[in-house]
Amino acid sequence: MIVATVSGVAKGSGPCVKCYAALALVAVVILAVTGVWNPFPQVWDWVDRSQPISEPDVVWQQRIGGTPKSVTMAGDTVIVEQRTRVEARSLATGTQLWERKADWAAVAGGERDPVVAVGKLLEKGYDLLDPTTGAVRRHDGDAVAVWTYRNVLLDASCAAATDCTLTAWDPRAPGRCGRPSCPA
Repeated sequence: MIVATVSGVAKGSGPCVKCYAALALVAVVILAVTGVWNPFPQVWDWVDRSQPISEPDVVWQQRIGGTPKSVTMAGDTVIVEQRTRVEARSLATGTQLWERKADWAAVAGGERDPVVAVGKLLEKGYDLLDPTTGAVRRHDGDAVAVWTYRNVLLDASCAAATDCTLTAWDPRAPGRCGRPSCPA
């Protein structure tokens, strides 16, 4: 008596999903090439559309012209920090309120009266701006570092490498910064 097993024969006898997918792709390409049916323009139009795809519709949508490093709300404005510039947009409409050349930005203060600190990398100093108008509320030309919080703005100024002063400021307080480099 001879006994033979055929366990390897039944292996792979199911449907070939990859084969069906390849066959469908070849059929679509043939139909597109012959001009019978071409789904690719409609697919590309759907991918490249500029309207929002969300439901319900978004409040506003604006192109900002670059890749943002950070986006922060400051009262009724949206502060967009990019590589070499900072801009403010209206939270209600998305329209640009102001733009300024700066390498960094940070928001200080609370909801009632926020400010935007902006400056240049590797340069001393910073400006505190009104988030709605972009007007300078305070300038400091001596600070080498700035940290912003809801109720305080901290900055450090150094007379020498081992002689630094850490100062806390009320972000809402107008006027001079109290250093020789400040405007009168």
